[in-house]
Amino acid sequence: MMLADWRPLTVATITDPAGAARALIGLRLPREALWTALLLVAVLNALMFALSNIVLPPPPELGLLFHSPLLYLAVVTGGLTLSVVSLHVIGRMLGGTGTLEDIMVLVVWLQLLRVAVQVVALVLALVTPALSALVVLAAAFYGIYIMVHFVNQAHGLGSLLRSAGVLLASAFAILLVLSLFLSFIGGSILETSAHV
Repeated sequence: MMLADWRPLTVATITDPAGAARALIGLRLPREALWTALLLVAVLNALMFALSNIVLPPPPELGLLFHSPLLYLAVVTGGLTLSVVSLHVIGRMLGGTGTLEDIMVLVVWLQLLRVAVQVVALVLALVTPALSALVVLAAAFYGIYIMVHFVNQAHGLGSLLRSAGVLLASAFAILLVLSLFLSFIGGSILETSAHV
């Protein structure tokens, strides 16, 4: 994808997410490039997270995850990987025909746009925190709307309701796995602290 194509594709993602999904899938990017892009997006997320912590330090009681960019990077990378795999597998189980690459290009693109929203939100937080929170909330809800269209196009489901079902089932699976992972990490940290 050429840099010049990003602006119209960004506009299309907002105004015509189904059309944007078809354009993204039509790029037919190789799996290796997509995995690299996924890792890059995770790193950008972690950098924005670290910058946010410097500009707006979180309360100490929020725990290790909110004070460790490396742990945050691991969680984001794991979360994105789980998102791609679960959307692919569950979509196929529910009659979808999308490939792993189809799902991956859409997830990576949407995450890239979310990083852009994070930049805008951080700038706004320095001026008007209330507006920043509103932008983040609106982007989160609209992101779900976009993802429903993306999954529908990737899997050829022909139904936004079925696509929403895939999204909900995937979200449940991801939350379950991440909860188990975080409880394991938290338990390990507590055990280490007890022996110090």
